[in-house]
Amino acid sequence: MFNNYIYSSDSESNTDDDASSTSSMIKESTALPRPIKSKQLQRLILIDAFNVMHHFKEIGLQECSTGDEKMCPLILIPLIMDFIQNGYVVRVVMKNMPDVKKTSDLYILDFLQHMDLLLYPQEDDLEKDDLLLLHLAEKYGALIITNDQFRNHKGYETIADNNRIEYDKTPTGHFSSRHKESSEILQDEMTFKFTIALHEMPGKFIVGPKDEDYERVAESMKKFKQISQADAMSFKLLNMYIYSSWCFVYNYGIPDCVKKFLDADSFPIEYFEFINKYIAFEEDEKKKKKHSNYDPQLHYLRVRDDLSDTDLNPYFDDIEDVS
Repeated sequence: MFNNYIYSSDSESNTDDDASSTSSMIKESTALPRPIKSKQLQRLILIDAFNVMHHFKEIGLQECSTGDEKMCPLILIPLIMDFIQNGYVVRVVMKNMPDVKKTSDLYILDFLQHMDLLLYPQEDDLEKDDLLLLHLAEKYGALIITNDQFRNHKGYETIADNNRIEYDKTPTGHFSSRHKESSEILQDEMTFKFTIALHEMPGKFIVGPKDEDYERVAESMKKFKQISQADAMSFKLLNMYIYSSWCFVYNYGIPDCVKKFLDADSFPIEYFEFINKYIAFEEDEKKKKKHSNYDPQLHYLRVRDDLSDTDLNPYFDDIEDVS
C-alpha cells in the first residue's frame, strides 16, 4: 500500500510552497480508502512499534548484521504520515522507551513522544504492550499493524484474527552495497531501502453504521484526536532532516529544501540543532517581514487544540502556517 517515502530535493521549507514532504510508503494495489459516504468512519490505527522496528532494523544508515537485535524507528515516520495524509488517526504502542543500545535513530522516538503519539502500558512487563494493543483494538474497533500472531493471549482470539494487519518488507533496490549508483535517487528525492506492504483489503479500514463496532470506532474519534497543522509542519521538518542527513552521508551535498537556513558545512548535525537553525531562520524572516504575531510552528511550540478529522487537510503540501 505504500509506494516510496519521498522528499523532493527542490522542495522548499516554507509551508505554503509546493513541497512534497512525503509520498506514500505503503505499497499495495489500492490506496488507503477515505470515507465515501458521510456516515462512514475511519478506524483508529495502532502500530506495534517494537514489532515493526525490529523487522525494519536494516532500513537505516547503520550497517546491521543478521544477529543484531538493534531496532530502527525510521520506518515509523512514513508509515504514520501516509495514514495521517489519508485522514486516519494513528497511535504508536511501545513497551517502553528503549535506549541507544537497543535502538538507532532515537531522535525519531523522541519526536513522536513530543507529538503525544506514543502509548505505553502502565507496567513495563513482558508482553504488556501486546495486551494494551489488543485491549484498545477491542474497545475502539482499532486496527493493529503487526506481524505478531498474539497466540498466547487467551480471550483475545477474535480480536487477533479480525483486527490485526500483517505486512511484508519489500526491497526497493536502492542503497545496495554492491551498486554505488543505487543511491543516485537521492539527487532527486528521498526513499528508503525497503517499503512496507500491508496485507488487508482497503475496505477493512472503513466502517459504516451497520457494522457492529461502528459505535466503538465513533468513540475512538472522540478519545484520540488528529494531529494539528503545527504538528504536521513538524513532521515535514523531520523529513527534511532525514533527507538532508542521507544526502550528506552519500556525498550529494545538502538538498535545496534546506539551503535557506543551512550551508554545506552544517552537516553532520543533530536533529535538535537542525530545528534550532530553522527557528533562527524563521525569526530572521519575521524581522524582515515585520510580522509581530508570527511564531515558528515547531513541535515544542505546538498548537495544543487538535484538529478534528473533518478540519484537517490531509495533504501536507497545502498546509499553511498557523499563527
